[in-house]
Amino acid sequence: MNLSDLNARFKWTQDSRFWDSWRRLRGSGPLKGDCDDYAVTALHIACGGWTGFWWALVTFRACFWFTRLREGELHMMVWRKGMGWIDNAHPLWGPRQLPRLFPMPWPGVILKLMMGLVR
Repeated sequence: MNLSDLNARFKWTQDSRFWDSWRRLRGSGPLKGDCDDYAVTALHIACGGWTGFWWALVTFRACFWFTRLREGELHMMVWRKGMGWIDNAHPLWGPRQLPRLFPMPWPGVILKLMMGLVR
């Protein structure tokens, strides 16, 4: 899958109110997920797989950031060195479009992805 394919097939769906987990979107047909699933998948694509994904995070060449949409809703975006920012509201790598609130350290990313395995 590439970014164009992700953008063409992504369909936003809300996580459970009580179980917000992260996962890489995959499969055929619509790719259903929320903003954090989109961010994980976009970074996974940009890094060429899980090894590059984790290497970028632990070497601080990538970072997930919380932000707020204009409507006030909490939202997730991801930054990668040399590429810029991406999120499902702004689905191409480039300059940041939304204000940064606080980062999600990579141990938190591990926890959220592990929660997605038992969802």
